Amino acid sequence: MPPYPTSQWPRPVGPPKQPGILGQRPQVYAASTSSQTPTDIETTMHTMSLHTPDDQWYMDTGTTSHTAASQGNLSSYFPISNSNQKVIVGSGHGIPIHGTGHTQITTSHHPLNLNNVLHAPKIIKNLISVR
Repeated sequence: MPPYPTSQWPRPVGPPKQPGILGQRPQVYAASTSSQTPTDIETTMHTMSLHTPDDQWYMDTGTTSHTAASQGNLSSYFPISNSNQKVIVGSGHGIPIHGTGHTQITTSHHPLNLNNVLHAPKIIKNLISVR
């Protein structure tokens, strides 16, 4: 059985509409289901991720702190007990900070040590604060 509604679409009842100057008006039909339980499609859409994990680091002149998406990117880790701390992103939304840590990034010349890196799992990219 398909995970989406298969019932007929209810058509509106009423007098037929007269075409306007630009032609016939588009008709809108609403589907109805007999229960309010989510289908497999709805469940999938709510748990789907639109980005793949990215272990690369990106220079950012707009960020005030180094930020990592994964705790695994940090060589040492210190959880934050106060869960009210957040990183404010460009849209104005706050992303919770779960901890801090340190990491070392290999470069072509010398390793780059990053201290006090914020761990914010919902951030999309690992950011290096550049001033």
